[in-house]
Amino acid sequence: MAVASSYDVRQGTLSHSQILLLQQRLVAELPYTLPLARRIEFHLGHPISPTSRIFVAAATATVNTVDPAGRNKAQDEGAGDASHDWLESWLREGSAPETAAPWLAAHIDLSNQGQTQVWVYASWEHPDVGYFSSSVADLPPAAEDTSATASKVSSISTTTDDEDDPLAQAHEDLFSTLFRYILTQLVPHQSSTPNDEWLELQRTGKFLSVPYSRSKAIFGTVHEVLWRYFDNAARTRTDPGYLKYVFSFPSPESDGAAGHDDLNLPDGYYLADMRREHLQMVLDRTPIPRTLNTLIQMESVGLFFKDNPTPIGWGFLSKDGSISSLHTEVEHRGKNLAVTVGKALLLKGSRTSLSRLGVYYGHADSSQVNIPSRRVMEKIGGLPRWRISWTEIDLDIWSQMKSEQ
Repeated sequence: MAVASSYDVRQGTLSHSQILLLQQRLVAELPYTLPLARRIEFHLGHPISPTSRIFVAAATATVNTVDPAGRNKAQDEGAGDASHDWLESWLREGSAPETAAPWLAAHIDLSNQGQTQVWVYASWEHPDVGYFSSSVADLPPAAEDTSATASKVSSISTTTDDEDDPLAQAHEDLFSTLFRYILTQLVPHQSSTPNDEWLELQRTGKFLSVPYSRSKAIFGTVHEVLWRYFDNAARTRTDPGYLKYVFSFPSPESDGAAGHDDLNLPDGYYLADMRREHLQMVLDRTPIPRTLNTLIQMESVGLFFKDNPTPIGWGFLSKDGSISSLHTEVEHRGKNLAVTVGKALLLKGSRTSLSRLGVYYGHADSSQVNIPSRRVMEKIGGLPRWRISWTEIDLDIWSQMKSEQ
C-alpha cells in the first residue's frame, strides 16, 4: 500500500457521536486496538473528565487549492478541529488496514498526573500493514523460560529502510502532530505545580519521574513499533520489557461460553467485588503509580477465604480493560487461585471487545521476567502477541529538539 507522495496530516478532536464512529473503526481491527478501544469504552461509561480528549490525525491526499495570497488551503484545514467535513467522512469511510492511508487515534487526559495519561493506536501497528515483526513469537512458554534477568528492549524490524519507505515521513508527521497538539493545546491548561494525587504518589514511593513538569506526558502500553518516535533524549521514564497477552474466546453472552459456575474454587474460597475499605491494602502492595481515586473506578474481583472479611487475593480491570494487579497472598498460593480470579475478571466482559466475528477479546500486560505472572496468563489461555512499554516524554525537550533539526 502506498500513500500519495503529497499529503496533508489533518487532525481533530471528536464529539460524542464521532467517538462512537471511531469505536466502530477500532472494533474492526481488534485485537490490535484493544487498549485504546477499551479505554474509550471506559471513557464513555463513566463520568467524563472535562480535561479528556479523543484525538485523531490522518494522512490525506493533498488538494492543491491556492488562494491569491499563495496559501495552501488544504494545509490550513489540516490544523482545524473535528467539525471539518474531512473528519466526518474519514470516520465513516472505513477501509482494510493494508489499504488505508496512515492514521492514529489517542485518548488523552493530562489531569492524571503521574499515571497513564495517553493511550495511542497507530494504524501501522496492525500486522496486515506489514511494518513490524515481533520477536515475541520466538519466546518459549513461561513454563520453559527460566530467565531471571531483565530483557533488553526488543529490536523492531520494518519491511523497508526509512530511505526507501514512502510512508516513513507520514508516520513521523502523524506522531509529531499528536505531540504538538498535546504540547500547544493541552499542556498550557495544566497547573505548573503538581496536584494532590501526584504528591501522594511521590509520598508513597511509587514509580515517578522527578522533578514534576507539566510538559511531561506518560504514554501507556506503547506498542513496540511505536517506540522509535519517542526520542531517547526526550524520554524521562521508560518501563520496557512487557508482553501484551491476548485472550480470545466466545462472547460471555453467547451459548456455550464459560460462566461463573465454571470457576472452580477449592472448598472455603469464594469471589466477591472488592470493597472500598480493601483498596488501600492493594495500593500498599504495589509500586504501580496508581491512586485510590483511580482504583475506585476500576472493576474488581476479590478472593476471600471462609469467614475472613479481608481478601486474600484480588485482581482489577484497568481503564483500558487489561487485567491488572493480580495477587494472591503467599500462604494461599499453589492452588491456581490467581487463574480463577483472572478468568472471573475476563467474564466481566465488554461490548467493545466483541469483534465482528463473534470473538471476545481480553488482554493483560506482564513483565517478560515475571515468570509466575506469565504462567498465570498462559493458564488462563492468553498468548503473548507483541511487546509494550510505558514511556514518559518531556514534550518541551522534544519541541526544542525538533526546532534544532
